[in-house]
Amino acid sequence: MRETAPQVHEPLKLLYANLLHNYKINPGIYIYVFFVQGFRASFIIRQLITDAEAFLGEKVDEAVVSVPAYFDDNGRNATKLAGQLAGVKVERIINEPSAAALAYRRDEDEDATFLVVDFGGGTLDISIVDAFDNIIEITSVAGDNHLGGDDFNAAIAGYFCHVNNIDPDKLSPDEKAILIKQAE
Repeated sequence: MRETAPQVHEPLKLLYANLLHNYKINPGIYIYVFFVQGFRASFIIRQLITDAEAFLGEKVDEAVVSVPAYFDDNGRNATKLAGQLAGVKVERIINEPSAAALAYRRDEDEDATFLVVDFGGGTLDISIVDAFDNIIEITSVAGDNHLGGDDFNAAIAGYFCHVNNIDPDKLSPDEKAILIKQAE
């Protein structure tokens, strides 16, 4: 295995070195998998930066990015690298519950403890947040990475079918799509 990065653009060089350092696996295969994911995330970040620049009327070259609460160091490093590939410096990465708490608390002065429910399409995360003296502290995080809005939509649709004596297996694909859409 090569221990030095090939001559490529600086972000890719950092990516290559990071992969060799952290994972010690066949770099050709892993770079393909990682690069596709990191590259896709960089397109999303680039579009968000472009939109922010259009709204603000000025250049944006630094960002604070929120990530799911369950992201480990590898996920956070991948996010920073995606920002670098997008041409922006990721100054700080914060958990999505922290971002939600900051948005909720921006006009509040009182100390409080509250629950943040992050209800994604495929995940459900719940965080207990303490807010005091302009500090947001996540005191507890729990959740299920295999339970989310899609699951609830299916349960609501199933309940609707049960209550109305409808056999979901007899619905056409279009009817199922309409039913799920209405459950959302």
